[in-house]
Amino acid sequence: MVKQALKAGLTTGLLMSVMALVVLLWWDHLRIVWPMAYIPLFVTGVYAVHRTTRFLANVRSAALAGAVAGLAAAAVTVVAIALLSILGTLFVPYITPLWSLVPLLQDSPFLISPNLLFFDLPKPLPFPWVFNQTTSNGGLVSRVPWTLPLFVPLGSLLAGAQAGLYYSVGPQSDLGRRAAEWIARKRVSFQVKLLVGFFSLGVMIFVVGWLGWAVMEEMHFQIHIGRVKQHLLDHVLRIQSNHRLLAEALSRLSSLPNDAAIEQVSTLSQRIGAELTHLKTFPPPAHSAESIGAIRRQLFKEVEKYLPAIREADSRFGELNRAKAHLIELYKSGSAGEARAQMASFGPLQSAADASLSALIKTLNTEMVQWVADLDGASHNELYVVMFLVLFATGIAFPLGYVFSQVVVRPVNEVDRGLDRVGSGDFSTQVQVENRDELGELAEHVNKMTTELDRLYAELRDLNDNLQQKVNEQLQEIERARVLKRYLSPQVADSIIAGQSDVKLATTRKNLTVCFADIRGFTGIAERMEPEELIDLLNEYFAAQTEIVFKYGGTLDKYYGDGMMVFFGDPVPYADHAERAVQMALEMKRKLPELQKRWFMRQEERLNIGIGISTGYVTVGNIGSPARLDYTVIGNNVNLASRLADSAAPGQILVTERTMVQIQDVVKAREHGERTVDGSARPVRIYEVLDTKSHSA
Repeated sequence: MVKQALKAGLTTGLLMSVMALVVLLWWDHLRIVWPMAYIPLFVTGVYAVHRTTRFLANVRSAALAGAVAGLAAAAVTVVAIALLSILGTLFVPYITPLWSLVPLLQDSPFLISPNLLFFDLPKPLPFPWVFNQTTSNGGLVSRVPWTLPLFVPLGSLLAGAQAGLYYSVGPQSDLGRRAAEWIARKRVSFQVKLLVGFFSLGVMIFVVGWLGWAVMEEMHFQIHIGRVKQHLLDHVLRIQSNHRLLAEALSRLSSLPNDAAIEQVSTLSQRIGAELTHLKTFPPPAHSAESIGAIRRQLFKEVEKYLPAIREADSRFGELNRAKAHLIELYKSGSAGEARAQMASFGPLQSAADASLSALIKTLNTEMVQWVADLDGASHNELYVVMFLVLFATGIAFPLGYVFSQVVVRPVNEVDRGLDRVGSGDFSTQVQVENRDELGELAEHVNKMTTELDRLYAELRDLNDNLQQKVNEQLQEIERARVLKRYLSPQVADSIIAGQSDVKLATTRKNLTVCFADIRGFTGIAERMEPEELIDLLNEYFAAQTEIVFKYGGTLDKYYGDGMMVFFGDPVPYADHAERAVQMALEMKRKLPELQKRWFMRQEERLNIGIGISTGYVTVGNIGSPARLDYTVIGNNVNLASRLADSAAPGQILVTERTMVQIQDVVKAREHGERTVDGSARPVRIYEVLDTKSHSA
């Protein structure tokens, strides 16, 4: 927590330093916004809480994090102000760095003495320092404002208080979230909520702007008050100047009466009278009522304060003017002696008029000085008021903006997370939104969509399962077809797969006919031929004979060495399975010469076959292990057919008595009598099939 708090403080302190440096480098353009450099410091506590949220347990820990951050920010700030004070001697030597707050504390309304704001170092600093001061004896003293060391404890204290307050009304009480939820639950349109939020912000902006305008209007009024005072003072000073010229003109008139002196006295008297008439008129003739606008009444009240003194001066000058007019008449009538006698009475009148003017001038000067001081103090106070209002409005606007933003952001984020889960395949997602406005309706639409998607997905899953089942069935059919085509002709296998023939590959006992066909003379040929040539010969032989097997509906059980095993009556049942087996054997025998010619073998190397056929009950089905199954037949009749094939001479077809009974009407045969066959307990009557009766005829 301490580490994160220190990072927060260092960040705000460095940001303040950078902003202050930018203002210093462009001081002439940016000096009016120099307080903005302190803005990062004002949010140190809040930023520290955000950086250390996961470590905070209560208000005390939040205040501690803020204090640590404030300590770091204040330390960086003190270093930055010290560096700026050094740079200030190079860039703006005529400006004391404002970031030390010394100029503000020396000015109104604080007016703190420099002796209280600074402490002197025992030795001058070895580098330029903007606060250096030269003593009366020419020595150099380095002074440091007390504000710099006070920054550290005050910064830590204020940041800690800010962090604790923010944590108590923010993350701990979750006031922002609760306020956002309260607004969200209001059953009004989202547009109305936004309008209320913008209206609230607009009201605060209006209030701050109106108060700022009121402050400026008050400043404007005070400036007009100053102009009134200055206006009165200017005219009174001109009256005083003309009064002195009038005294000099009267003195010349008494010593050298002539028309020029009389004319000068008359002109000066008229000027003074016109000035006094001007002062008693509001607004003055030179300043129309339109030029002072809506503050005319207030300005008239200001002028009214001086009207008694102006009337007093006007009265004194009136007495002086009447005496002066009588004096001029005496001179014009030639009564110079009487005129000089009256001249002696002018002294008190002139003194009274001059006294009234001096008193008015003194009053105006005093009030002008006080007006300047009051205006300066008011400007500073109003500046602080405006700054406080701006900070207050900002402090309200940001939380208010946060609350209204949460009214939008929370449901949008919830909908976004819901859609993300939907995109990940979770169609059962339901979005929970407190809003009772358009955003709430959006969430309801999303929930309806996810519900429908979940239903469709369930249907799709069922369809997929059915499809998978059908695929598995198709694969089984394909496998079944593959198995069938190993034993049956392609046409028969396709017929079975298409369902046109009723076939079951089950293990059972059936009455079938089994046939074995072996090549005779194969061993001698194998010794003379290359393996590749021998394989080609066998492949060609088996291909030709297999076509014959499939032609008569036989089931090809297997190839073994130089022979093949075939059975009839399964899986496709045939009533004439014995006849089919014999017909196949006879055609195989007739096919062999044709193959012999194709192979160009010598007469002594000619191949021939021996065939054995037996009819009777055998066991048929898939026999073997789970790793390898064969659809085949086993039983005594299978062994008997194999033994007959072994004992058959080249080109000879031997059949059992049971087979002969079923084919005696279609073939010619020769009886060979009874023989004892290996594996048989009693002798077996054997017949040799010579040919079909139709073929021999």
